[in-house]
Amino acid sequence: MPDRWWNGAGDRPAGEAETYARLEAAVRDRDMRACDGCTRCAMRCVDGIDLSYPEFARLVRAAMAMPAPERARVLGQDKVLHWGEGAVVALCPFLDRDTDRCAIYPVRPLICRLFGYAPWLPCPTGKQNDSIEGAVEIMVEYASLERHPLRAWLRRYGLQLPGLSDDIE
Repeated sequence: MPDRWWNGAGDRPAGEAETYARLEAAVRDRDMRACDGCTRCAMRCVDGIDLSYPEFARLVRAAMAMPAPERARVLGQDKVLHWGEGAVVALCPFLDRDTDRCAIYPVRPLICRLFGYAPWLPCPTGKQNDSIEGAVEIMVEYASLERHPLRAWLRRYGLQLPGLSDDIE
């Protein structure tokens, strides 16, 4: 995505970038190799999760860097999961239903990266059983950031992500 396409960072609160950089460093410095991106946690990866602005910006840039046909294929897939008895869940728009993999795995939001590494987000395969030290503190600081669902950020900045439908929040 060219920088001239969008630069919404000018309206962001002071200290936000530094706070997120601190969170990124806290997670990056942990050994998280047990996660191989299998997406077994994807039933918890639903559409409408709250993203911080730095995550939103990184995610949009990554999506726009995808080849247009690939982006359209992934974002155009049916993401509605019927669990039965009227229970319906909208999966993350970046979950590739054909491969069962995350299309933005390297830039996935912090909450996604913490699956299997925080006591309240256990790994469904059991590959990772140990919580990272400081998981609670990381989440408390993360919660202090302004966060909104992807489509809310897109509307706020008057942006469209080609292939992403507007009908789910």
